Amino acid sequence: MTIGRATPDPIPLLVVAGSWGAGKTTVIAHCLADPAFARSAVLCNEAGATAIDVQLLAGGTAVLRTLEGCACCVARDRLPVALGETLSSRGRLPIAIERVFLELAPTADLPRVLEALAGDESIAERFALHGVLGVIDATRGLAALEDALERQRVEAADALLVVKAEEARADELAALRRALARANPQARILEMEEFEANPRSAWDAVDGAPGRELRRIEAAMAAVGDPAPDHAARVVAIDVARPVELSGFCMRLAVFLDAHRGRVVRVKGLIPIEGRQGPGVIQAVGDRLHPVRTLREWPDPSARGVLVVAGEDFEEAAVRGAVLGKAPR
Repeated sequence: MTIGRATPDPIPLLVVAGSWGAGKTTVIAHCLADPAFARSAVLCNEAGATAIDVQLLAGGTAVLRTLEGCACCVARDRLPVALGETLSSRGRLPIAIERVFLELAPTADLPRVLEALAGDESIAERFALHGVLGVIDATRGLAALEDALERQRVEAADALLVVKAEEARADELAALRRALARANPQARILEMEEFEANPRSAWDAVDGAPGRELRRIEAAMAAVGDPAPDHAARVVAIDVARPVELSGFCMRLAVFLDAHRGRVVRVKGLIPIEGRQGPGVIQAVGDRLHPVRTLREWPDPSARGVLVVAGEDFEEAAVRGAVLGKAPR
């Protein structure tokens, strides 16, 4: 009698979804800092071709990969390949992968990604969809719910994590919680304070969500009636080869954001700063520029300075002028 080799258990995969600047990378970073999540792999679906989020997550024991491209290509072609490569390289990795985080780009069509995960047999037999964690920005949550993609994320999520609650008024926060509960009454709504104290709480909340299959079907059916997601949001990446003087750079960028209010939705980057060994982490959501923090060193020694701007109806020359101090021609 020949006894076959036991089939390894599927690896649980958590999808982390949210709008521009909601805090998806920060949420994953909190998880990776917990010893319980040390044996993790992260796939970051970047809207552009620059792996900024992966670099911001570097430094721990997690295995990090970038998944470039729009949601259509990701769901149809690149996601199965990336997951397959992660699995095939397990024996050569410094850690034994026990779970995977998939951070989706804000333009991602979540029902289509979930359909790809469930419909591809090569994925389904090796990876088990643990669920969907929706990350909600308390300062923009109510307005974001008017967007078709954000509604999809909220309605399909197994748990919702509200971040930046301290920046919202009490009445706004209460209204947001009511709106989220109406949109998805079965999803548990987590507070950031609880999550930071115990990152495992989000993983467990997703795992225990009731009505999962029905919610997936309803979200997919609702997506059929919605307009096609807008994948045309422009993403411009500007290389920053030389160190910039920080105060002048911040002033130029703030002027650019104010002049393009309502048209630029997200700015992020790692850029070299004069007098600093490590890069400056640039973050802006809408016209709000966050304080610049400096890393001790570059996460990847071979990385280059780059700033990524996403939005619509803006000229690359204007971005270049804001970043490099060169007047548009």
